[in-house]
Amino acid sequence: CICDMAFEKKAKEKGYTLTVEECKKVIEQSEAIYAMLSTEQLEKTGLTIEIITQIEGRKRLAERYADSAVTEEDIAKYTRNRY
Repeated sequence: CICDMAFEKKAKEKGYTLTVEECKKVIEQSEAIYAMLSTEQLEKTGLTIEIITQIEGRKRLAERYADSAVTEEDIAKYTRNRY
């Protein structure tokens, strides 16, 4: 998702990294996703365990940034209908 990519970029700019525990969880989630996909799905999408792990890591880092943005930068005060 484009939002994950944008939040991942912000997280990296602020020096965020995944903890060892988060990395373990990302790997576990990635392996579970990979195991659920059929050979045909893997072939047609070109997904590998490495790509899935990269995506899941990106998503986790984006989640961390989003969580901190709500609390630290107080973005919760903004509404969707500004106009």
